[in-house]
Amino acid sequence: MPNIFRFGIFFIVCMCTVGCGGNDVPSSSVPITGIVRLNRQPLPSGMIHFWSNGEVIATGTIDGGEILKVHPKDDANGLGPGRYQITVGPSVSKKEDDAIAPPTTTTPSTIAIPQKFQSVTTSGLAIEIKAEATLIQVNMQGA
Repeated sequence: MPNIFRFGIFFIVCMCTVGCGGNDVPSSSVPITGIVRLNRQPLPSGMIHFWSNGEVIATGTIDGGEILKVHPKDDANGLGPGRYQITVGPSVSKKEDDAIAPPTTTTPSTIAIPQKFQSVTTSGLAIEIKAEATLIQVNMQGA
């Protein structure tokens, strides 16, 4: 009986450990580059936000349609493999207390980004990051 009891405890501990963690970003990060278009045209400037589990995991700067740099919350060089929802909004200046948004070197976009792409609940934009460097394409259609 004692061996079965020990095995039962070991099994329970293993199952609890394996089940923890959710969809958190892994510690290994993948460099992210890409292109953002609105109505088939490169977005002149803006910010791209990567979401996981209802929170912003990283923010990137858009300039001339290109994603210049992705700044994760944990100061990694990219994002961990996984699925992310995306929102796109206008460029904003960095505040001293804002640890995610990088300073922008561009003037604010003269193109209005439709409101639906600025909300994680309505954007409909998502990507899958693989274990190697990733080139993403974000294509937004709307007025």
